[in-house]
Amino acid sequence: MAKRPSSRASESTGAESAVETSPEFSATETSEEATSETETSKSTALTAVAVAVEGLKEGASQARKAAGAFGPAVGRTVSKAVYTGCYGITYGVVFGGLMIGSLIPRNSVLAKGVRDGADSAVKAFAKRKEAKAAIASSEEGLAAT
Repeated sequence: MAKRPSSRASESTGAESAVETSPEFSATETSEEATSETETSKSTALTAVAVAVEGLKEGASQARKAAGAFGPAVGRTVSKAVYTGCYGITYGVVFGGLMIGSLIPRNSVLAKGVRDGADSAVKAFAKRKEAKAAIASSEEGLAAT
């Protein structure tokens, strides 16, 4: 902003000031400065918004990548937990059965009952499996007609 000459300075020298400041010049200059400041602040705001949008896009991209890696990791963890649980239960049941079986004398009534019960369970399981297969094949035959 340009300085206006002081009226005291012109009085002390006795000469009239050659440069007079007109009110229009000052208003125009102030208006241009205000417009320039407004444009600068708008430009700064637009730059800040553009930077924020770019940051959000980058954050969303990284979140997608992390989620893509997270899904399979969760699947592997669940799979490993299921496997370990089944392994532990089966090991405990079979090992416990073998330990108990080793304590039973071979030619006793108890051993004969365990053997006969196991044979009956295997046969019942096989019959049940055959019955399910027969039902499934008959349903397929009805659906085909």
